[in-house]
Amino acid sequence: MDLPGKLAHSFLGSVTPRTAGFNSINVSQLSVATVALTIFLMWIGASPVSTGGGIKTSTFSIAILNVLRIARIKKPHRVS
Repeated sequence: MDLPGKLAHSFLGSVTPRTAGFNSINVSQLSVATVALTIFLMWIGASPVSTGGGIKTSTFSIAILNVLRIARIKKPHRVS
């Protein structure tokens, strides 16, 4: 497959798990990592105004930002 074909299939493969579920390649020939990424994209789902399944992209973004915020919390300095 040439580069434009690879890019087109990659784009289709990353968008459709969150919306329509189409595929353009034989899914049984995908690697375990690719299947895991596809399942992850299906779990995240679509954007808030769409009818796609899964959690919404805004919910996922807020969860990630919250995890980062919690990771940055430091112990308060004790003033003597």
